[in-house]
Amino acid sequence: FPPDRMIGSPFTKKAAEENASRLDELGDAAGRVRRTTIHKFCVDVLRQHGTRINVDPGFGIADEEYQCALLAQLGSSIRNHKGLLQLFARHRLRGDTLGLTESRRFERYVEILRDRNMLDFDMLLLRTADALEHADAAEQVRQRFDAVLVDEFQDLNPVQYAIIRTLARATNNVFAVGDHDQSIYGWAGAEPKLFATYMNDFGIRTPLYLQENRRTARHIF
Repeated sequence: FPPDRMIGSPFTKKAAEENASRLDELGDAAGRVRRTTIHKFCVDVLRQHGTRINVDPGFGIADEEYQCALLAQLGSSIRNHKGLLQLFARHRLRGDTLGLTESRRFERYVEILRDRNMLDFDMLLLRTADALEHADAAEQVRQRFDAVLVDEFQDLNPVQYAIIRTLARATNNVFAVGDHDQSIYGWAGAEPKLFATYMNDFGIRTPLYLQENRRTARHIF
């Protein structure tokens, strides 16, 4: 595939920067592969196609500091902020249930963000998935790429996977790298069982298993 028709979408900004550095070392052609995090990709989609689902393209992004400040306004003690945000994430991205108190606080949290035209990181994913349900929007986004590269696949949650699945529906060209044993984002809705879903959806019959460790010295391993 032409390199500028390929997109690499790792989970974190740090991973994106590392991938970009490695691609640049491979020469000019590899340097033309688009590098982005999945959240940055979602921002770009919503700026262009968000009006289809009533998302104002001028929306702001609520980072963790903003989220915690909002929770404090809602009466949550600072020691509960991180745990509460994790509950919200698992509820929205994986369908976990909330208790009555958490549910009421979540509803108010979402209402305030909506009134302020703000999207948090989970909503970037959810609203992008909504936008890509519109055939014309999905087709416009898909037309940009022939292949999708996914690093740290074990850290994807079901909504992120749905976005990637929609993006690759026309070509079925998704190259995924991951390790079940390194899944550390369960608190954010990550589902390692998506490996099996991916293999079924894309007809992967002979996955490649990397049996050698090249990250650490033998005595550390």
